[in-house]
Amino acid sequence: MDISAGESTIGKFLGNAEEILYIPRYQRSYSWTKENLKDLINDIENSKHTDNDHFIGAIIRCGRGNDSQWDIIDGQQRLTSISILLAALRDVHAEKSSHENKKNGSIQRYLTPNDYMGKVYYKISQEIGDECFIDNYKLIVEDKDEDERKAGFTTTTDAGQKVIDAYNYLKDEIRRIISEDIPVEKIADYRIEFSSDDTREIQVRLFLKKILHIKFVDIHMKNIVEAYRVFNTLNSRGVDLRQSDLIKSHILGHLHHENGVDVNRKKWESIVKTIVENNNKKDSTKMSEDDFFYHYLVSRGDAPGAKKRTSAEYERMVKTFDDADALLTNLAYEINLYRVIFDPDYKVPGESQRKRNNATWNESLKALNKFELSQPHPLIFAILRRYFNDNDKAVGTKAVNRIFALMENSHFILTAIHGESGNKFTNTYNSQAKKVFNLSRESGESVGNMQIDEVYEELKKRYSNLMKNLTQEVFVNEFVDKMDYSKDSGKMKYFLKKYQPETLGKPGDDLTVEHIVAQEKIDKIVEILCENLSKEDKIKERERVHKMIHSPGNLIILRYNDNQGVETEDINKKIEFYGTLSYASTLPAEISEFKNLSLEGADKTIINKIFQKIDERSRKMAEVAYAEIFSIEDKSVKNP
Repeated sequence: MDISAGESTIGKFLGNAEEILYIPRYQRSYSWTKENLKDLINDIENSKHTDNDHFIGAIIRCGRGNDSQWDIIDGQQRLTSISILLAALRDVHAEKSSHENKKNGSIQRYLTPNDYMGKVYYKISQEIGDECFIDNYKLIVEDKDEDERKAGFTTTTDAGQKVIDAYNYLKDEIRRIISEDIPVEKIADYRIEFSSDDTREIQVRLFLKKILHIKFVDIHMKNIVEAYRVFNTLNSRGVDLRQSDLIKSHILGHLHHENGVDVNRKKWESIVKTIVENNNKKDSTKMSEDDFFYHYLVSRGDAPGAKKRTSAEYERMVKTFDDADALLTNLAYEINLYRVIFDPDYKVPGESQRKRNNATWNESLKALNKFELSQPHPLIFAILRRYFNDNDKAVGTKAVNRIFALMENSHFILTAIHGESGNKFTNTYNSQAKKVFNLSRESGESVGNMQIDEVYEELKKRYSNLMKNLTQEVFVNEFVDKMDYSKDSGKMKYFLKKYQPETLGKPGDDLTVEHIVAQEKIDKIVEILCENLSKEDKIKERERVHKMIHSPGNLIILRYNDNQGVETEDINKKIEFYGTLSYASTLPAEISEFKNLSLEGADKTIINKIFQKIDERSRKMAEVAYAEIFSIEDKSVKNP
């Protein structure tokens, strides 16, 4: 094994202008929290130069084919944070210094040095697949004016926000540190050492010295496969590593080529890139690398005894170069299938348009995401694997629509409303995922490509058993209690679209939620109802009013432009307006019961009468939901 290791310091490491350090795309996004940064600051602040320099462990790097470019295999979070710390120190120093001092480059050379040709480059070059983070990082480490930096910041990703938060937090901490008094017994020595009488200038230089004296073990290697092995060995004892890190090191450790492993590394990068792209998408349901590798196994019937044993199962599967090559190639494709679970409109590379013709399964997946369930993912994964395999004719759009609609309807009742624990479904979904796989040709079984009707019936049986004790009366009470537009507008809009399926938007005029009793009337209603009540009773009454206004019985779906025209009007004017709409026949008939009701001149009796009608309508809506909309009976007819 070609490995070199030795003690080094941050000053030597970042101060070497002949080397560029890269954070590869497949590394995890920046994730340090305020607590991590606070520990770093405290440790540096309490260090005492060469007598007790702060030690940050080992940093593993691998050459990119020469001695000037290195990939950081382990240490990217620490190095990124230290770079941000140096930038923060530079900028706080500039706040209190002359223009000349700001540009003297004493700190900047550790962030953007010049190479031997005089060209400026980033000492740590971020390649992580998160453009928001990369752009913000560059703005921080470059020596820019504060206004220019702030104007350029964007916060569209979690890592992008975290790097800004880290920079601002570290600046505040440095301001605190440099404003502290210097011990009397030290001041004379420091004045001589730093050639300054300015205590703030001394504190800046003292803190910079402590940063540059941070020690670590510098492990550098020529072979990336061996680098992963060292990373795995050093970090597998007493450290809670992600399973995906261990899996990566094991798989890539078997893919050694004389001319390097760039092709295999790009396959791994494509997995991470797909996850990052999904997570950066606005309003997307987040994916996890560890979940992907775990659900991949479960969806094929190879579930490990526990999730923390995922990497051990991959080690069992991969013994040779061919094992690793075949598995990595398959994973690089199947991450696209897995993404469909979280982003149902995502197009799988190579998929035919017919997969989307007559499809309703994607809307069912969107609903399951709203219910925040992870337990069905292995089964959904197993079904999508067969569905997107054009050689598997047994699992087509009709079958997928049917089974996903069953899952959607059942989980609205059992999970979204009744609050049944997702763990009650885990064994069922895992066993049925295995059955879906075993009925496929890929499993190697003689059955070939078989239908999955048995899976549908097993799920229906399981859901029915759980619903036996969930009577309509119980469901109605839970529905009225839990459905609140102000707390979960997404779930409410989802339900109302189900309740009003014939009310459709038109291009450029999407559907939106309309309050029959306008939200703007809340304060007026509270004022009337709370007259002569105690402070405590007024609080309770306001909560009741707020709840009633945002309950299903007070809501309908309208086209956006129509809603904008009447959203603040009184009840009777709204009801009259609804009747003039071109799609009035698609609106719920029972809203006519609000006709002639008004808040103009209303007293407590009238308001309570209005609230009674809202409550009655909410309960009727719940009854329709239970008995018709989300009923799991005869779904084969309703979802052909």
